[in-house]
Amino acid sequence: MVNLYFEINPKEKKILSAPKELDINWKNISGIIFLSKDELYDLSWAGYTGSGFLKIDKENIDIIKTFNCDIDILNITKSKFKDIASNNRYEKELQPLLINDRFSIQLTEKFKLHLLMKYNECILNNDLKFNWKTIGGHIEFTSEEFLKLYQKVQNYIQNLFDLEIDLHKKIEQCESILSVIQLDLEINCDNKIKL
Repeated sequence: MVNLYFEINPKEKKILSAPKELDINWKNISGIIFLSKDELYDLSWAGYTGSGFLKIDKENIDIIKTFNCDIDILNITKSKFKDIASNNRYEKELQPLLINDRFSIQLTEKFKLHLLMKYNECILNNDLKFNWKTIGGHIEFTSEEFLKLYQKVQNYIQNLFDLEIDLHKKIEQCESILSVIQLDLEINCDNKIKL
């Protein structure tokens, strides 16, 4: 996960904003990202009484448990974590997909467009025999083999979307900031298919 922080009021034990990445500078503090955990937690030393940042990670779970937040902060946090889950799905989709332990393809938008065009061609002519470019070189296909490839790739992509939607539902069911940030947002799916 990216380095996300809550802006907090350490004295009132309150989360003030939804998770965000810290810029290198904040207000008049240059290099804030290089500060220690304790320096970030309470910025009163820099003249910002009631302000601080708390990194969202396993190391800080016990501290985050002691904080409260408004419902709108919880909802924005859920939205942020849904975005992270969606980005993780997209990144997983872009990882090379191993077919029959023989060759790999990468599901770029250009590849998916070419796949669809060739699929349409194979439907119209079931006697085709052709070479298809893959990451490791060219592979010979028949129309029947290619139609199977197309279907398996579509099933794989749909499975990734289903996993993403499942994560979105889990996020939506969370009733606290703590339960949201403890979710595993990784998309776990084998990137191998058999024809």
